[in-house]
Amino acid sequence: AKPKESVQIHWKYSLMASILIWKSLRANMAPTRDVIEFVLSLIGNKIPTINRVAISALSVILHTYVPRVHYTQVIKDPAQYPVEHTFGWQSAKRVVNINDLRVASPLYMRPTAELDAECVSLLHAFVANHMDVLCKALVDDH
Repeated sequence: AKPKESVQIHWKYSLMASILIWKSLRANMAPTRDVIEFVLSLIGNKIPTINRVAISALSVILHTYVPRVHYTQVIKDPAQYPVEHTFGWQSAKRVVNINDLRVASPLYMRPTAELDAECVSLLHAFVANHMDVLCKALVDDH
């Protein structure tokens, strides 16, 4: 059997493709597995611009398309719900209470499309197995 030939794409074309994908992410249409794999493959790239675009695209994907789990779906006993959240802000004058957290997100922030379980598992596996690469990419980006 012949070994597979690898195709080297010039970094400028990879940058153009990643920018196009990043800017094409819409809340009403979840990205495919191929798109997610492409974005994940660019995380930690040696070219800073590609790395920055990949991190931006990944943050949009995680923020927009990953199904959210509210603690009321996990904790069945209302007596176990948290009473207040201070988020570590010791000097905060106003404490965020449980009623503030029940307010629904504005319509423009609500996604109409969610990733399927396979894509969410892919993202979870990447974050779990490549946390060092992700942290280094974030440090390099900032």
